[in-house]
Amino acid sequence: VAPSLCLLARVRARPRGAASDRGPAHMARGGGFGSSGAFAMGPRLPGQQQPSRRRSKEQPKEQQPQPQREREWGLQRETRRGSKSTPQHAAAASSSSPPPEDAAAAATAALRSRVLELALEPQGSREVQRALEEARGAEQELIVRELQGHVAKALQSPHANHVLQKAISVMWPSDMFFIIPELLQWGCPSAIAKHPYGCRVLERLMEFFPSEWLTVFITDLLDNIGDLSKHPYGNFVVQHLFEHGTAEQRKHIVRLLCSDLYALSLNQNACGVVDKALTYAAWEDQLELVERMLAHRALLVTMASKRWGFSTAERLLSVARGPSLDEAHRQLMEGMMSLQRTASGRQLLELAVKHRPTSAELDVGGATSGPVKSARLEDLLLGPSTKSGMNGFGNNGGLHAPKVHRSNGLVQLVRVLD
Repeated sequence: VAPSLCLLARVRARPRGAASDRGPAHMARGGGFGSSGAFAMGPRLPGQQQPSRRRSKEQPKEQQPQPQREREWGLQRETRRGSKSTPQHAAAASSSSPPPEDAAAAATAALRSRVLELALEPQGSREVQRALEEARGAEQELIVRELQGHVAKALQSPHANHVLQKAISVMWPSDMFFIIPELLQWGCPSAIAKHPYGCRVLERLMEFFPSEWLTVFITDLLDNIGDLSKHPYGNFVVQHLFEHGTAEQRKHIVRLLCSDLYALSLNQNACGVVDKALTYAAWEDQLELVERMLAHRALLVTMASKRWGFSTAERLLSVARGPSLDEAHRQLMEGMMSLQRTASGRQLLELAVKHRPTSAELDVGGATSGPVKSARLEDLLLGPSTKSGMNGFGNNGGLHAPKVHRSNGLVQLVRVLD
């Protein structure tokens, strides 16, 4: 015990950083204060100071080398944030990304002699469309040239038809003229309009091609307006005729619609064509359509009760003027019972309040007691002392829109709680 105490006293008495009198032999035998003590740093020669584990404040921290992947992520992060990049970063970015012209040329070269094969595949179709967007001039012509002679095959493909649409929309019509004779060779325009993919190609042709080039297509479509209007795909082609056709073509379509307006208005597909006619036709033709539709007493109420017919009924209310608007409100009052049963019917009643008559008044007659005093539609819907609108019933303590009950020939509106 005595030698150990003497050693401990000598170590404590020795000034910090002084040389130790213990040699390498003592350290080899495991002397000192353990692996974490003063002698854990290994043996020292006489006059050598013990290296300090602590870093002084003046000593700067050594710069650790940044891994290559972290440098790349940092550069991408700074680019996304829009920060000012250093010249080194700018040089790295410029060296990694080729110019747009070179990229477009490389993409075109990769697609060469494989355009049709790629267009028939889902991922390949996207690559061809992207190449058409990035390429310019002669490079676009090289891509489209490989589709020449295969338009019919591309038209019937669920993926290649998008390539045709993209080519029509981004290239000059003169460079895509070859598509017209090939489509006519495949089938008549009305058959193309009924095709699930061909109707889309026809729509793009109407949007970007001169109307003089599409005379054969338009003539055949106008001869089959009634059949196309009722078709699930053909009705969209007729709607595009209203949007991109000439004034004479719109007037011709309106005359054909008036010949069978009742049946077309009650058809789920043709109802959209009537809506386009009330939107894009000439103003006098729109008024004529409104008068013919209101001539059928139950047509407006039936359309308003259907989800697919609500848009057309709303358009009719916005177009109607004067006596036609009064007649529309009378029909809505007569069919209020059935309108209250559907969400679209209740919504149309709200719109009817906004488009209520301003000068004429509606006479509401009962089944047994004869005509009662005249009243505005707003008064019948909301009561003579309430002008807050139909929305007030939905926001007032859980009140629904008023339900209608007929009693002794009078229209009574009752607020019904939940």
